[in-house]
Amino acid sequence: MDEFITLMRLFKRGYVSSSIILRYPKKGKFSYVPVPWSPRRIPSQSAKYVLKLDEVDLLRQLWNLYKRVKGKLPQELSTALRWFNKSYEEIEIENRVLDLDIAFQTMFKCDRYDMLLSKIKLLLEDIPETEKVSKDLGNFKSIRNRIAHQGYSGIDPYKLEEFIVNVEEILRKYYRWFLKQVDECRNYYEIINKQRRSRG
Repeated sequence: MDEFITLMRLFKRGYVSSSIILRYPKKGKFSYVPVPWSPRRIPSQSAKYVLKLDEVDLLRQLWNLYKRVKGKLPQELSTALRWFNKSYEEIEIENRVLDLDIAFQTMFKCDRYDMLLSKIKLLLEDIPETEKVSKDLGNFKSIRNRIAHQGYSGIDPYKLEEFIVNVEEILRKYYRWFLKQVDECRNYYEIINKQRRSRG
């Protein structure tokens, strides 16, 4: 997967992907045909990726930040980004939930949602935003548990898409935050351990 496509996904919501080439026999010969890869089941007008003119420089800044730190990223952050990226390639919407769940738990080194929420709250200064994040992740936890234990969410796909969009945005925000911490030479493991001590 092209790194720049990944960073575009990390920059803002909206579906963006590279094209793939399908090889198939035609009249005894093999032909190469470029095909846009768009596996999501739910086409949405709001899902289109539109980069505004005033966002170009901000995306460039994120790209430069990533290039500076990618060789210094701890394994947890590299793995979390891989699962976040994988969620874009899923055909089944429930699989996107599971991929994002793995990305979150890996990024925060946490497998319990009550602890995960505590960690995230320590990074938030705005009370209303803290409440919204808690609500969104609480809903996400319930949906994830249903999928993991029953095999399906039981939720209307369009409603599920809304939950996913909200959780993606939370993950984007904190992943970019961690990139900045690494760029400022802060130790990822010290940040995580400090959160644990603060919670206790």
